[in-house]
Amino acid sequence: MKQHSFRTLLFFAFIAVSTGCTKDMEDGQGSFSAKINNKEMPPCVPALTNGGPIKTNSYFYSPTHGSISISSSNRCDRSYTYGRYVVVSFDSVRLAENTTYKFGNGYNAVNGQVRCIYSEDLDDYVSDSTLPGTITIHKFDPVSRNISASFEATLKEKNTGQIVTLTQGKFDLKY
Repeated sequence: MKQHSFRTLLFFAFIAVSTGCTKDMEDGQGSFSAKINNKEMPPCVPALTNGGPIKTNSYFYSPTHGSISISSSNRCDRSYTYGRYVVVSFDSVRLAENTTYKFGNGYNAVNGQVRCIYSEDLDDYVSDSTLPGTITIHKFDPVSRNISASFEATLKEKNTGQIVTLTQGKFDLKY
C-alpha cells in the first residue's frame, strides 16, 4: 500500500511540476528579468531594505491611455557599488495587447513614447530612437491591472556613448 501511495504522490508531483513549467506568463505574478550584455539581471533587494525590488507607478487618463513606469532593482550583487536597475516607462501611450512599440529617447518625456533605461553604478544607459529596441505587450488588462511584456534594446550611456545590449527582457506585473 505504501508503494502505491508513493507512486501516486510522484505522479501528482510530476503533473504539478509539468503544469507549472508550461504556465503562461500573463497573470500578474510579479516577475521581471532581463540580460545585460548576457549577464542576468534578476531583481534583488537586501534583507534589511524596505520595499520590494519591482516597483510600478501608473496614472491613467482612460482605461487604455495613460502612463506606466516599471522598475526592477538589484542591489545584492556585490560586484556593483551602487547596484543596477532597469526602468521601462510608457508616457501617455495608448496600450494594446499583442502590440509592439519601438523604444524612444531615454530622458525626453515626450507624450506617446516608450522608454528604457539601465543604470549600473550610476552610469545611465538609455534607449534612443536611432538604436534597435522594441517592447511587445502580450497582456494588458486595465480591469485587473495586469501587464505582461517582452522587450530588448540597445542602450547608450548618456555621457560616453558606450553601448550595452539588453536581451530576454520580460515582466508580468500588477500595476
